[in-house]
Amino acid sequence: MASVPGTSDEPSAGLSAQWPRTLGAMAFLFSAMLVLFHEDVANLVFVWWKSSTFNHCLLLPAILVWLVVLRWEGLRQLEPQPWRLPLIWLVDRRAKRTPLAG
Repeated sequence: MASVPGTSDEPSAGLSAQWPRTLGAMAFLFSAMLVLFHEDVANLVFVWWKSSTFNHCLLLPAILVWLVVLRWEGLRQLEPQPWRLPLIWLVDRRAKRTPLAG
């Protein structure tokens, strides 16, 4: 059975030095998206809470945590690396002055 994150003697046992910076950037971007789209997020959660068709969406965060715990040993061996393709795509779209949605 895989060990649960945060249970080892060393705080970052097996993690590369890139992880704190990467996780910080991801947390910042996720928070910025929540702030920028707070009305949309509130509407989504309202629909998930009130509609029996979409109630299962409320389970997604718990399922995500469960999957991370299951794959923790493999995930901690990964080393984050930048992927510049989306940046190139955005710069190209901006240069063409075309909207992102079409």
